[in-house]
Amino acid sequence: MNDNKTWGIADAWSTAFAAQPARELSPRNYIYATELGKAPVEVWLRMHAVAPTNPPNDRAKMKMEAGKVVEGIVKFVFMRAGILKEHQVEANTTVEGVEIHGRLDFIAGGKPDLAQGMEAVKMLDMIDESLGRAGKAVIEYMVEHFPEGLPEQPFEVKSIGTFGMDAMENSRRAIKIHRYQTEHYLFTKNFQSAELSYICRDDFRMIEHAISASPESKKEYMDAVLELKPWITSETQPPNAPMLIFDTEAGKFSKNLDVSWSSYLTLIYGFKTPREYDEPYGKMATNWNRVLKRLKNGD
Repeated sequence: MNDNKTWGIADAWSTAFAAQPARELSPRNYIYATELGKAPVEVWLRMHAVAPTNPPNDRAKMKMEAGKVVEGIVKFVFMRAGILKEHQVEANTTVEGVEIHGRLDFIAGGKPDLAQGMEAVKMLDMIDESLGRAGKAVIEYMVEHFPEGLPEQPFEVKSIGTFGMDAMENSRRAIKIHRYQTEHYLFTKNFQSAELSYICRDDFRMIEHAISASPESKKEYMDAVLELKPWITSETQPPNAPMLIFDTEAGKFSKNLDVSWSSYLTLIYGFKTPREYDEPYGKMATNWNRVLKRLKNGD
């Protein structure tokens, strides 16, 4: 035995979480629910199986895997509480001639089982006391507030970083592409309501947004579908996304995340890295917002 030799698990850990295989691209004549609200040019290139010039790096892959871990914890609590009906539910439909494929995180509901749920708490406690405490609080809450059972509904879980969570707490609105995705599940599976939940990867804050089958939600969903419809069968590549956008919900100019997060950032816009785009256009958005504020104040 060599007492001077140390060991660790970082290499194996990082390799495992970064080993997420890329989805194999092949030409298709349908879109995914996750593509609703995204730039048509991005969706069109994916539909035509064009290889991304800026695929996710290892860090981005690990963030996606962290989201799956968070989703797995929610699944475990639902399952052990006896309210998990279905997981990773296929949700495909055709709307206005547009074929849309999706996969819903959960359908949950029914009467929670306190005794079974407490067994789940013990197992979570073995991993970490805080997880057990959270699981216990959730199960006790469901039993106390819904003694006759919870209505079944779609339940979509998203993990997000601190910056995004802070912005959402200020706006009090879910991110639009996630709303469209949840609306797709809501209308495809014929439910009256769905829950869109965000969990912060950094501090475990949670925000929930109820999405109802209202005329407003239906119109929002249809508008997102119709925006992509002209390009589904088009042989012409759609125009590039604008470099700056005016966010009507926030009431200000901002960088366009469709550009910054594009898998085709170099191919479409000529930037090698997101930073090359973010720095100049972030400053431009700040300057425009300063002028906008002066106009609003009459200065």
